[in-house]
Amino acid sequence: MKKFWLIILSFFILGASAVFADDFHKFYKHVSANATKNYNYEDLNRLPLKIRIMSDISTKKNLAEGQRIVFLTTEDAVLSHKKVLPAGSRIFGRVETLSNNERMGIPANLIIGNFKIEYMPSVKLDGTINKQGANRTIWVKPLAPLFFAVKGGHAKVKTTEIYEVYYSPKAI
Repeated sequence: MKKFWLIILSFFILGASAVFADDFHKFYKHVSANATKNYNYEDLNRLPLKIRIMSDISTKKNLAEGQRIVFLTTEDAVLSHKKVLPAGSRIFGRVETLSNNERMGIPANLIIGNFKIEYMPSVKLDGTINKQGANRTIWVKPLAPLFFAVKGGHAKVKTTEIYEVYYSPKAI
């Protein structure tokens, strides 16, 4: 009887692994290294700027909607062999949406947008930063009477994280 269940279990495991292997190959697409290095951003009329925040922020600390946040570019922005913006340039963003964490495990949300370059305030950059805290509703809701007071996590933006916003030179 044990051999019968062992054989049934092994067929089930082999069948499940075959299903996962098929899904992996169906959705996996190989991209060569040259495809990303030789990409022409002028075709899209957008130049990506990699930025990072100057100091860590969190919804736990004093943060309000409309507050100005300072970012720094991490790389030189080059367009047609000309340096458009050097590394270390300051970019300002504003807190567009801020929702605090709540009871029952609901997380905090933070959206930063409306990016502008320091000495070019008329130039607007495209892109937003969306951050969400730890979602604890999955394990709090089934046990609501016991864990009603548990709050969700705070949204944090750290100096180690790098984000992309886009500069559109021909759209101005």
